[in-house]
Amino acid sequence: MYGINLIIDKKVNLDDSIIQRMNESIKHRGPDYSNWSQHQFVNQRIYLGNTRLKIIDIHDRANMPMSSADGQYELTFNGEIYNYKALKTILLNQGYHFQTESDTEVLLNWLIEYGSTGIKDLNGMFAFAFVDMAKNQVIIARDRHGMKPLYYAETPAAFVFSSELKGIHASNLVAKKLNESQVNQYLQFRYANAPDTFFENIKSVTPGNVLTIDDTGLTETQFSNAVESSDTNDINIEKVESLLKSAISRHLQADSTVGLFLSGGVDSTLLLALSKELGVSLPTFSIEHSASERSFGTQDSKFAHKAAQQYGASHHSFEVGKKIIGGFNEHLLHMIAQHCLLII
Repeated sequence: MYGINLIIDKKVNLDDSIIQRMNESIKHRGPDYSNWSQHQFVNQRIYLGNTRLKIIDIHDRANMPMSSADGQYELTFNGEIYNYKALKTILLNQGYHFQTESDTEVLLNWLIEYGSTGIKDLNGMFAFAFVDMAKNQVIIARDRHGMKPLYYAETPAAFVFSSELKGIHASNLVAKKLNESQVNQYLQFRYANAPDTFFENIKSVTPGNVLTIDDTGLTETQFSNAVESSDTNDINIEKVESLLKSAISRHLQADSTVGLFLSGGVDSTLLLALSKELGVSLPTFSIEHSASERSFGTQDSKFAHKAAQQYGASHHSFEVGKKIIGGFNEHLLHMIAQHCLLII
């Protein structure tokens, strides 16, 4: 998980403290490193921010925002590109050179080579902003399934983007005003009707879409439809198992320790079993009630322990008791900032 922030200053009269506040507001998304940069277009100024959680290539050389060697391109990125090694091989054959082992640098060079037309080739979960100084252009995209969040707002002074609503509010460029049209939607379905949010004038980037911003303004296009056609007659248990193992293998690419949240349910237990078949022993983690409160709720933790024991996993349980109330307000604020509406 990372956090990305972007400001396009239309009138070139904003100051650096704004992007710094935005980064600070979402530092929990990337506790390992935080930085920002600015660039001058012909009649606009661009601010890029990033908070990083080091997963692939944990060295500082892979920090963001990341620039090309000639300084003409820059990227702030949240997510993982699962097929980055295959894309890197293609770029190496085309003469590109790499200074890191990160998927970030692969994505940067892929976009330099192919621009927005290359986004369809990405297999992963992502939200990013790519700046092309030569074209005075910014490309913003969100993965086809919307796994990585991305919000934006436009004011007379600026375009503002962030991984969280909290980041946009921290800019103080957009009024924090309830979007009353979403109240009935919330009462029925418990979420906002995307691309709208619970705040006026702030929208979420539609999954599978690309936003291009240049001298002419903002245009939005679709690079992918999340619903992919398939021949249902060709679906069988063996094929599903093969697809699951392939997906697990892609997710295991990391230079930091990978673990599995083991709830005791069918899906997480299946992931543990398939990981074991792939020869990977994952540490597992569960949340459970304190001994005095285990008569409440489900007994999922019992099955999590059994699954971990059966597959030889190093299991770690975190007990939830009354002390969790001490952090309730902070937890609630994170939920409100992301998806929820608080009605008192």
